[in-house]
Amino acid sequence: MEVILLSSIGVLVGLLSGFMGIGGGILLTPLLLLLDYTFKSAIGIAVFQMFLASVYGTYLHFKKYDDILKVLAIIGVGGFIGGNLGAYSIMFIPTIYLKMLFMGILLYSIYSLITKRENNDDQKLPQREIKSIFIYLIIFFFGMFVGALGASIGVGGGLLIIPFAHLYLRYDLKKSSTLSLAFIMFGSLGGVISHYQIGNIELYEASIITIGSLVGVYVGLKLKDIVHIDSYKNYLLILNIIILCIISYKTFYN
Repeated sequence: MEVILLSSIGVLVGLLSGFMGIGGGILLTPLLLLLDYTFKSAIGIAVFQMFLASVYGTYLHFKKYDDILKVLAIIGVGGFIGGNLGAYSIMFIPTIYLKMLFMGILLYSIYSLITKRENNDDQKLPQREIKSIFIYLIIFFFGMFVGALGASIGVGGGLLIIPFAHLYLRYDLKKSSTLSLAFIMFGSLGGVISHYQIGNIELYEASIITIGSLVGVYVGLKLKDIVHIDSYKNYLLILNIIILCIISYKTFYN
């Protein structure tokens, strides 16, 4: 029964990962908390799943958006460094603060999606040109910050990468989600290494969930290709609100 439950969770998380361009930790972490895993174990399992799912999803889909390789290299290196640093912070920061940080990310993402919709997202702007050292540094340090934050709370950082790419780099929403999924490889790799070293990854459960998530990632990417961009944004907004409700309940009422 446990294998069926965990693999089913993996399929669901992978589906959302491929479809939304997120690592899956934003959903997997609260689900594991609901199953009474400790917060630190939930983070370790989520980071493990995020890394393998993002590698697979990027392999399947990135060839469609190979024009963002330069940005990925810059933000990804920052994410890898940040991911290594962030996992160690949970040894010193109380769990309640990490959960509050988790909710802060969700609120930021919801605000960005609503604000962008009110400002008429259909008015296209050209993509920002990546030429100056200043812009390179912004991308690098933002990636480092998101990598550290994600490894600390068990998410891949997609909820921050998507609005950053959409609002600052002026990518369309689907391209932003592809950059997000590819970024998660770097940030979560650093997190996997450090979480494994400090004993936060339960390999048996993490492996079952990850195998299921690979199936879900494949289906999610196929769905993303056929969904209209406006519907896609609405789905992303709804997901953020649902996860915010789950983690808020777990933090304040359980």
